[in-house]
Amino acid sequence: HWFSKEVVTSISSIVRNELRVITPISEDNQITLKNIKSTNSVGVHIRRGDYVSLGMVVCDIDYYKYCMDQISDKIDNPVYFIFSDDIEWVKQNLKTSHQLVYVDNNNTAPDDMRLLYSCKHFIMSNSTFSWWGAYLGNFANKIVFAPRYWDQNRRKSSLLLDDWFDVENI
Repeated sequence: HWFSKEVVTSISSIVRNELRVITPISEDNQITLKNIKSTNSVGVHIRRGDYVSLGMVVCDIDYYKYCMDQISDKIDNPVYFIFSDDIEWVKQNLKTSHQLVYVDNNNTAPDDMRLLYSCKHFIMSNSTFSWWGAYLGNFANKIVFAPRYWDQNRRKSSLLLDDWFDVENI
C-alpha cells in the first residue's frame, strides 16, 4: 500500500529517465529486443508464482485472450511477447491463434523489465511489475489493458491510469 500513482505521475519525467535498465544486454536479449522494436509488439505479463500459492487474485487465461482479441482489433499484426514467472504453465494453457513469442531467456527481473517496457503496447496482470513495465513504455500511442480488480474486495484498482483500459478479471 506504499505505492501512489499520483506521486509517480507528478514526477513522471524524472521517473522515466531514472528507471531505465543500464546493465549490459545479453545476446539472446538483443535479439528479442530487436524483434520487439521491429514489430507491433505487445508485452503480456502473466503473474502466477506466489499469487497462486497465496490464494491471491490471478488473472485467468480468458482475461488474456479477451485482451489479445481487443488489441488485435485496434492494431495491425500484433506480436504478443509473453513474460511470466511460470512460462511452462503459460505454454501449456494459453491456446490462441495470435502470434506469441515466449520470453524465456533465463533473465533477471531487470532484464525482463527492459524487454517489457520496450514493447509498444501492454496487457498487464495485477502486479506492480506489470504496472511499471506498462508505465515506463514510451511508445506515443501505446494501448494498455489492465485488470480492473487487484484483490478479492472487487473494488476497481486505484492504480490504473485514465487512458488505460480496465478489464473485468474476476
